[in-house]
Amino acid sequence: MAFVNLLAVMVVVAGLWRFRAGFAAVIVATQALRVVGLQDLDTSLGWPNSTYLLAAASVVSLCAGYLFASRRTRATAAAAATDKPRRIGRPWADEGVYAVVVVAGVLAIYHLYKLGFPIFASDVETRRFDFTSSGLFGIPGRMYGYGTTAAWMLASANASSRGVRWREYRPWRLATVFQVLTGLLGGFKGGMFTLIVVWIGVNAVLRANPRRLGALVARLISLVPLPIIYFGFVASLYGTTSKTGKSSLALLWDRLTTVPSQPTYYALNHHFVTTGGPPILTDFSYLLGKYAHLPTDINYTLEHAVSASIIGVSPESTVFIVPVTVSGFAEAVLTITVIPALALMAVVGFILGRAEVTVPKTVTSGTLLSLLCLCLYRWVSKGEFAYIVLNNVAVVLFLGGIAWATTLIVGKRGDKARPSITTAAEPTPLT
Repeated sequence: MAFVNLLAVMVVVAGLWRFRAGFAAVIVATQALRVVGLQDLDTSLGWPNSTYLLAAASVVSLCAGYLFASRRTRATAAAAATDKPRRIGRPWADEGVYAVVVVAGVLAIYHLYKLGFPIFASDVETRRFDFTSSGLFGIPGRMYGYGTTAAWMLASANASSRGVRWREYRPWRLATVFQVLTGLLGGFKGGMFTLIVVWIGVNAVLRANPRRLGALVARLISLVPLPIIYFGFVASLYGTTSKTGKSSLALLWDRLTTVPSQPTYYALNHHFVTTGGPPILTDFSYLLGKYAHLPTDINYTLEHAVSASIIGVSPESTVFIVPVTVSGFAEAVLTITVIPALALMAVVGFILGRAEVTVPKTVTSGTLLSLLCLCLYRWVSKGEFAYIVLNNVAVVLFLGGIAWATTLIVGKRGDKARPSITTAAEPTPLT
């Protein structure tokens, strides 16, 4: 079966080579590897092949939606042929962008400081999942998990609107510093991979003609070892992985295949203590009750129930239960059944495809479209639809309020009359 898996991976890579480098390409690659992991588990544990085939069908459905949506009109193709940057509407005032970047970044650093910077902690494997101990109504934790990335997207969109290279726009530089620091100090093995995915995905949304995946990999091939080295370093800090004696590449392969496939199998085959209703709805009920301190009959989320089942404890146990990646497709199947779930994956692919060929009309729409695509990537990869929606809505409202208040304080709206603080050039960091 190892040969079959290798052949399958080669086929997927060959197909993705001509994909535009964006969120969709990353989703297809990671979900195809999850399918490989499910096939391995089907073979080694004697599990039913329907799980593996069902997951494969979801990837095909997403690809179909993406390819259908990304067919370009003559006008779009003509503009892409000249490699012109996207023309986003009038830029925000720099004060508003700076305010969003600084507030999100400082609160995120404060959150890590209150936790003692997880990557340096002896219990990094559990502390990295603590998003509430920094207090202040959970705002610093949300800025760490979502806010710095949203601020970086705003700075990127505003740089594109001004017609300048991202790296030459000062708010973008500051946003990048905060994003990199929080991404690498949080103690997650995939921290550097996540940064790269976000940078590639947002570039595809804000640029008229993003590079093909193969061309981008060839251009940046010398940087490929960096995230692998970081992954191996952080993995060596975890008690559970350091004892395995496996190499960084072996651990990375497991993380991309068998590790994410196990919770998907448990969920699709109902091997968990049910939450009492459609998982997405019960997750909303539980989280709204938790955040707003309202009474609810739901005591845990689907992800928590699946993780508890994997380690063999009750979901209401007081022991630490590591969050797992159930996957958006499995969550959808349990909520709306198989056929509608497959259709939903096609819709996700369609949205991602259109995002890569649709010009954002304003800085706000460019930022929100980038954030939507990132949320879809996170949902397909992990599940937790309710958690993603509630936290991102809270972050957008909070940071939007910061930007609005700043424009009132400085007495300016929209672009400023004085010359830009940057020089004109093509708005992308990847060229």
